[in-house]
Amino acid sequence: MGKGVSWTAKERESAALAWFRATNNATVGADQRMEDFQNQIFSIFKVLAPIDNEVRPGTYEHRTPTAVYTCLKDIFTDIGNFNKALSLINNSNPTGVNADNKLSMAIAVHTIKEVKRLDNNH
Repeated sequence: MGKGVSWTAKERESAALAWFRATNNATVGADQRMEDFQNQIFSIFKVLAPIDNEVRPGTYEHRTPTAVYTCLKDIFTDIGNFNKALSLINNSNPTGVNADNKLSMAIAVHTIKEVKRLDNNH
């Protein structure tokens, strides 16, 4: 069985937004089966799809609830790795930089993926 169509950045963004909306649904709450939670995320994900003539075959409504949830796992892994990079920057306590500079530095460290510690010697 082959792999599906690659996820676009917009689809990944829609999956993350669907997860956010599903987890902040006070009506349903936290006490629900995983399958129901996945289906709720999937329903919101499909609503976030662009109009039909902009949807590429194999994307959005052609995805399965399991595929959307798997994409989210990848997103969460990436977020965790970014948070490690941001912690590395914050813990190094660089001087003369503001929050935006620290964020840019964390993005660079996250992208490089090989930095163990920061050297402030320029």
